[in-house]
Amino acid sequence: MSDPATEKHRRACASCLVLVSLEVQDLTSISDPRINPERHIMKYNRIIWFIAAMALITTAVPSNAQQTSVAGKTLSGKAYGYHGWVNVSVDVDTHKKITSVTVDENHHETFGVGTVAINKIGRKIVAKQSLDIDAVTGASMTSKAIVQAVANALQGTDLDPSSLGYVAPAEKN
Repeated sequence: MSDPATEKHRRACASCLVLVSLEVQDLTSISDPRINPERHIMKYNRIIWFIAAMALITTAVPSNAQQTSVAGKTLSGKAYGYHGWVNVSVDVDTHKKITSVTVDENHHETFGVGTVAINKIGRKIVAKQSLDIDAVTGASMTSKAIVQAVANALQGTDLDPSSLGYVAPAEKN
């Protein structure tokens, strides 16, 4: 039995195939002698087969891929801050608790503004064991970049960022 996401994907691909095949039927009603409908139908049929092949390939990949264990590891992540990439190292102990968040010293964040967030946000994450923390006033972009970089470091592991209160920027209201 497949999961709901895979079934939803299969239904979407089937709908796409139906729409393309309806386009092919519309080609047969063209009356312009300069247009060869059979040639266009062959082209659409190739597109249909390509879409069907891609649908099969994407649904064959299991949605619950093996996750990496974070216990006792140091992970790296990055996100774009105010003046460029912010790289972080996240240390996780054997009980899956974040023990430190360190921002790489080669950042380009504003001294006295972004650096305040760099000094505070990692400590807040460790203290709360959460990514749902308030940004530093005046350094919200740097604060958000650090949180997102930590989430990116945890992505694909058994310590899911959403379980720590992380909401991706595109998902926010």
